[in-house]
Amino acid sequence: MNDALNWPSLVGVVLILFAVPGAVGAGFEVIFLLNRRSDPEPGLLLHAFHRMVVALGRLLGLPLAGSILFLHGWRLDPILQLAVFILAAGVLIEASGAFAEDLQRWRRRGQWRRP
Repeated sequence: MNDALNWPSLVGVVLILFAVPGAVGAGFEVIFLLNRRSDPEPGLLLHAFHRMVVALGRLLGLPLAGSILFLHGWRLDPILQLAVFILAAGVLIEASGAFAEDLQRWRRRGQWRRP
């Protein structure tokens, strides 16, 4: 195995590290969503199921993609390395915006307060 520290390897490590807070945030959103109402509606349960699938995708999909990039990213030619970097940066930027929006909604609801 030809080990090298390159862009795909670094992106793989970032994706692996980003997976845990992403899954925890989605899990908390499911808990807050289900605790919001005492009488669950079908639409609410469908939305909660969707958020659980997102949490599983973040918990399983991001580390899998990150480990593939970390272990086999050295095989990519330079233009594909750049494409992987741009794609992963876009995913992280979009997800960070969603995390910030979730945090603002939690603060407005009064469910989460600063210590």
